[in-house]
Amino acid sequence: LGSQSPQEQLEQLIASCDGEKDPRNVLLVCELWKHVPLAFCGSAGARAESAPSQQHKDAFKNAAEELYDVVAAYFPVSFRPPPGDAIKVTHDELASTLRDAMCASPTYAPYAVPHVLESVDSEKAPLVVADALASLAACGAAFGKAAMKPHVPAVWSALRQVLLRPPAGSDLDAEGAAKWATRLFAANWSGGDGGAPDG
Repeated sequence: LGSQSPQEQLEQLIASCDGEKDPRNVLLVCELWKHVPLAFCGSAGARAESAPSQQHKDAFKNAAEELYDVVAAYFPVSFRPPPGDAIKVTHDELASTLRDAMCASPTYAPYAVPHVLESVDSEKAPLVVADALASLAACGAAFGKAAMKPHVPAVWSALRQVLLRPPAGSDLDAEGAAKWATRLFAANWSGGDGGAPDG
C-alpha cells in the first residue's frame, strides 16, 4: 500500500474486506476498522510532524460512507454459535467489537445513527432491540454532542415507541427498555446536562 495514494489505499482496503462471512474474520475486520480513522486522520493530541497529511484526511472523509458500509453490513448481529461450535466467537463479542468499529469516527455519525435507529423498533426481536440500544448509547458516547444533535429528535421518537410498546423477551423486556431509556435520557449528548429535549 505504501506506493499508493491515500484514496487508492482505502479503495483496496474496502475491496479486500467487504463481504467477509467467517465470524472470526469479521472480528478481525472490525478490529482493523477501529484503527482506520486514527491511521488516516490522526488523534487530537498528535504532534504535527507525525499527523497524517491533509490528503489522507480528505481521502478518509470522501470514503467514510463506503468504509462504514463494510462493517454496517453485520448489524444487527444475527450470529449465534451453534451447539458444539469450534469457532469460539460469541454473539456478545461480535456485537461489542462491531459497535466499536461502527463508532470509530464522528464522520460516521450521519450513516451510523439512522442505521442503528432502524432496529430500535418493538417489532424487531428483543435481542436486536437490545443490541440497537447499546449501539445507540455507544454512538452518543463516541460521536459527541455536536455530531449527535441532528439526530436527537429521531432518537427520542424511536425511544418513545419502544417504551410504549416494549419488547417481551429474555433479551429485553419493559424494565430493560426503561433502563436503557433512562441511560440515554441522562447522556450529555441527548439535550444538554442530562435531559431530553423539550417537545
